[in-house]
Amino acid sequence: MEPYFIPEEWKANYRYAFEQARQDRPRYLSWINAEIETAIGLINSFDKVAILGGLAAKLINSTPTLYNHFIHNEEVEEDKELEEHKLQPDDDIEVLLEYVMNLATASTNKN
Repeated sequence: MEPYFIPEEWKANYRYAFEQARQDRPRYLSWINAEIETAIGLINSFDKVAILGGLAAKLINSTPTLYNHFIHNEEVEEDKELEEHKLQPDDDIEVLLEYVMNLATASTNKN
């Protein structure tokens, strides 16, 4: 993973957002709760096993392995079957999978 530097403009925006959240904490917390309820509703509207399996497959595709490194460096003709096996970088999938696992295992699988 490459180092990530936050520009000063973004830092100023974060400081402003945190200051606003401190000033009106109840509204901010109710907004966060509403977002969490929306995420739980979306997860519960599908089969949780299928959601977790799909995200896990995406994580596997974004994890460097000897095989996908070889496919990436191999100079072969454009082959759709090989394109599927190339490394597909995704820096956010691991965190997303963690959040979904926590939300999905907190309630029963009704679908």
